[in-house]
Amino acid sequence: MQRKVTTASVLASLVLLCLALGPVSLGEEEEEKKPRVRAWRETGPAEERVDIVFVGDGYQRRHLTRTGKFWRDVNRYARELFEERPFSTYKKLFNVYGVFLESKNVALKGETALGCYYASPRLLRFRDAKALVRALAAAPPPDIVFVMVNTEEMGGAGTSLGEIQRRGRPLPAPTFSARDTISFQTALHELGHSFAGLGDEYVDERTAGRYPLPTEGRDLPHANLTLAAHIDVTSRETIRATAKWGRFLDLPGAKRWSWAHEGGYFRGSGVFRPFRRCRMRTVSDVFCPVCCEQIAKAIHEAAGAPWSPEEHLEKHPLRKWR
Repeated sequence: MQRKVTTASVLASLVLLCLALGPVSLGEEEEEKKPRVRAWRETGPAEERVDIVFVGDGYQRRHLTRTGKFWRDVNRYARELFEERPFSTYKKLFNVYGVFLESKNVALKGETALGCYYASPRLLRFRDAKALVRALAAAPPPDIVFVMVNTEEMGGAGTSLGEIQRRGRPLPAPTFSARDTISFQTALHELGHSFAGLGDEYVDERTAGRYPLPTEGRDLPHANLTLAAHIDVTSRETIRATAKWGRFLDLPGAKRWSWAHEGGYFRGSGVFRPFRRCRMRTVSDVFCPVCCEQIAKAIHEAAGAPWSPEEHLEKHPLRKWR
């Protein structure tokens, strides 16, 4: 007897075929889209290291091969980081990873994984914090995240990720343009804020109004800034006795520097900083000795390593600054 073929029986057969074959190809495709992690540098267990993660936004699948554009950018900026003081000295305390995160479009030219955008001409932010948290789940728990945006337009921001806390503070997650070296220098400046608690040393009177000065005799909380009321700049002796950074004046080579420069915290007067030049003032400069030490202390804290100011100063003598 000839079996009658119905629409229902055809559909049932197709469903069975899809159940047998479909999940294999779909699963492989979905697996390719999941963030992947690759170690650039591993020196020890995460709980004993500062774990840095580079996450890209605006990198398409063609950029995410093992030798592709994303990994070349990670390599370039990780190397640049460890040419900087104090990161260069403490390389053994760092692990560095890259998270291969696929975007539908190149950054700023359509939808991307993290939705990075310019909030102002040079202020580059990520919109989708939840997507960043999901991407970071592929890597060891980070202490610092660099959000590297695949664009040639200059920009960056000292962004933090409030959804993840590290040592009682939001996770530092500065953004920067991957095709612009100055943008990475800006990211390091911003890292000075979010990772080491440093303050801005440049003058911008338009911004000053948004950052009122402490009252009731309190000083600024930053190791590199102090109010005029808390420092006596009459002489080197009075600076040594009153400045937060006064002990630096006793170090070999300290006489080359004056150790008190007016201008900082967006104000041209009433606030003093220790050095004439510093990355917290101008992003193209290196971190000054005071800021360098503060970052080094944050590195040791994050890595759970003992801190010795004497050992640090042996590795970073004042003659290294020009």
